[in-house]
Amino acid sequence: ANEMDVNAGRFNDGMAMDALGAETFELVRRVASGERTKGEAAGHAQVSIWREWQQERGDGGRLAQLRRQPRPDGAPLAAVPAAPLSLRYDAFRTADGLAADRVGLVMPTSICSGQVAELVAADLNARGEQPLGLSRFVALAHTEGCGAANADDLYLETMLGHLRHPFTRRAVLLEHGCEKTHNDAVRRWLAERGEATERFGYASVQLDGGIEQVRRRVAAWFEHELGREGAPEPATAAAADLRLAVLSSGAIDADHAALLASLCAGAVAAGGTVVVPDNDALLREPTFASALFAADARPTLAYGQFAERPGLHVMRAPTTDRSETVTGLGGAGVELLVALVAGPSIQGHPMIPTLQVGGADDSDLCEVTAATLSDRIADTLSRRYQPKLRANGSARFQLTRGDLGVSL
Repeated sequence: ANEMDVNAGRFNDGMAMDALGAETFELVRRVASGERTKGEAAGHAQVSIWREWQQERGDGGRLAQLRRQPRPDGAPLAAVPAAPLSLRYDAFRTADGLAADRVGLVMPTSICSGQVAELVAADLNARGEQPLGLSRFVALAHTEGCGAANADDLYLETMLGHLRHPFTRRAVLLEHGCEKTHNDAVRRWLAERGEATERFGYASVQLDGGIEQVRRRVAAWFEHELGREGAPEPATAAAADLRLAVLSSGAIDADHAALLASLCAGAVAAGGTVVVPDNDALLREPTFASALFAADARPTLAYGQFAERPGLHVMRAPTTDRSETVTGLGGAGVELLVALVAGPSIQGHPMIPTLQVGGADDSDLCEVTAATLSDRIADTLSRRYQPKLRANGSARFQLTRGDLGVSL
């Protein structure tokens, strides 16, 4: 309560509602006159997005169809036969295979702790050289976990995908303390799916005593956990280790789409993983679809579902919001997003490098050939090249509420 502007719980302790209301109104008046709130003084703020239900009112048939929609089975699709892609890049050897990067993840369980998670990650990054091979700490602030209904499965699925992501060396779940989806709710959901919940850290802004105390707690947890390990072993990865997502924005150049399809087919032939969102225009572009998919491009992954099996996948993407699509692809476990963009840039993923190729305003590769695309991918995964979207801070983590989610 010491970091709240109004402790409404005092009503339960016997304070009269009229007195509490008058005090709150006076605080609102002073803030409108320039007094800083506790959030302003602490340097954080948050925005909750109100989103209308996507279904038309009275369309009961559509609702019944959506509820009967089977969950994708995770089995990859058949790809058009191709010569295996020849590609090498620098990576790290982990207990779960090779990974192109190593980050410490501060994962807020809800909108309520998102800004505090970003403050914690910024504080850890400001301490200088990162421990034991970490490139950085990342916080994935979002708008979910409180104030919405019917979309918790999408949110939790995507959260799990990022907790399991190859980049995530260690992760802390950070609750605020008063939200609907708190640490225990997430821990129970993970346990029901067979996840080893003890490998994650847990922290609480309220239970741990406020922002400063929770900063120290998270820092101490990372220091302890990383101190128990040795430095990651460098390794050379190949196309079989690729975990790649491809998407597009704007008018599609047919030649560029054909090159992208050839790269994807070669990656799959080599044993790698390729994920395409089912809402993307690439799937309706003949030079891409016919050169990559040997059968219908049906969804093999739910939104945000981790791709357990290598091969060619299509991820269900229930909205047209490009940032929501990018966030879901992150949950699928991809290590690089390649976007064929014409015109305005898209926003990238805060944790996963996003390359824009073609005619984007901030293109990472304008002259697209099979050789230049393969080289740029290798340089990015090897951390020798930093995509422009990351350099200019243009990134967004936006979870979807899908077909049935609604704001409360």
